[in-house]
Amino acid sequence: MLVCPSCARIYETGTAVCPVDGVFLKEATDPRTGMRVGNYLLMGPLGEGGMGHVYRGEHVVIKKEIAIKVLRPHLSQERQVVERFLMEAQALSMIRHNSIVDVNDFGELPDGCSFIVMEFLDGPSLSQVILSEEQLPLYRAVTILTQVCQALHACHSKGIAHRDLKPENIVLLRREGRRDLVTVPRIPNTDPVVQREGFYDEVKILDFGIAKIQQMTAALDHETKAKGMVFGSPYYLSPEQAQGDPGDHHSDIYSMGIIFFEMLTGEIPFEGDTTQEILGKHVQEPMPSMRLRRPDLDLPPEADQLVARATAKKPLDRHRSAEAFLEELRHCFGDVIYGRDIDRFLKVRRQPTVLLWQTTPDTAAPAAGVPNTADQDTVGLERRLTPRGIQINAELQGLFNEAFEQPRPVTSSTLNEIRAITSRRAPSPDDPSANKDAVRAELHGLFNGEDE
Repeated sequence: MLVCPSCARIYETGTAVCPVDGVFLKEATDPRTGMRVGNYLLMGPLGEGGMGHVYRGEHVVIKKEIAIKVLRPHLSQERQVVERFLMEAQALSMIRHNSIVDVNDFGELPDGCSFIVMEFLDGPSLSQVILSEEQLPLYRAVTILTQVCQALHACHSKGIAHRDLKPENIVLLRREGRRDLVTVPRIPNTDPVVQREGFYDEVKILDFGIAKIQQMTAALDHETKAKGMVFGSPYYLSPEQAQGDPGDHHSDIYSMGIIFFEMLTGEIPFEGDTTQEILGKHVQEPMPSMRLRRPDLDLPPEADQLVARATAKKPLDRHRSAEAFLEELRHCFGDVIYGRDIDRFLKVRRQPTVLLWQTTPDTAAPAAGVPNTADQDTVGLERRLTPRGIQINAELQGLFNEAFEQPRPVTSSTLNEIRAITSRRAPSPDDPSANKDAVRAELHGLFNGEDE
């Protein structure tokens, strides 16, 4: 039996190349490859974690692709681990949120190893994306973390905390863009640039293997704390988890702050040669500033302040909930915002900027002597960012992209030229398409196939 090392599909001998990926097939070495368990067929392994292996699978009747997570054999002998593995399936089935991986079934293999059946996710992890792109644009990071917040709010409202949140447990599915991206000008009296987003990330959170269901796991958590056991990745664990506490929803908020830091800077705030060294830094060292760590990125102070509050050493000093975290996250605008967030952005721009080192989490006003650095061009910007103006600019951007068959930024003077063309080329009652063709032809003549 042959297996594709890329997509983990299996094939009979006689096929040399995977028809889906174009990758040369290899002999299956995993003994579970091709195994049938009930209505499910295990294909090749997709990956592995500390608790088990994940296989590509298929429902043999309806041919639906699935993922099957199998607990490691030696862990199947540990009562506490098996109970936590079962609780993952129970926790996920209780939540049923679009940003959380769906669990369809639970069972046991012939060798005694437990498994859960989940929806198949065809996308990279956030960890892989950060590794390949080094750091993400602010608006993209905010979009991803917004969905994470919404999913965690659904979990926390049911008494469930993830407690092992990290980029490896966040899968990103690429979806076709559907919103306007507005690049806000920093130069006074300059028109904003509007583009249609090319794609967006749909978030799926997985690996609730150490999830806490408050009503069901009090005894387990007491045992964990008594033994001083630490679960999860040391890079994203909260100080209380680093000291052996099982953690709760405040721990998830801490992890979100670390993840936001990594998405924006491409770096981990605390590193070390050993796990204990990393955990010790979470407990003792202050959270570094993103703006000081990466001054070249020009990150807004609001983002730094959000991370500082989320990663406070004491749980009660953090955001009281994922919902409160999300509310502050919506104020972390950079130069690019979504068209739908214009009103919220303008409201923030009217407020004075409070420097991070001169404020506390509860400070609502700037410290004495701190100048009001709010944008003086807010009023003019508001006139140029009217909903109708956004719609018109988006339409012009669409015409421009259609003419040159490749999306690109449009400058202010280019927009003015396109406006002039469209006003001269009024639609014909007899042939509505004539206007678009004429605009396209004149655009080619005006810009010679290139924007200025």
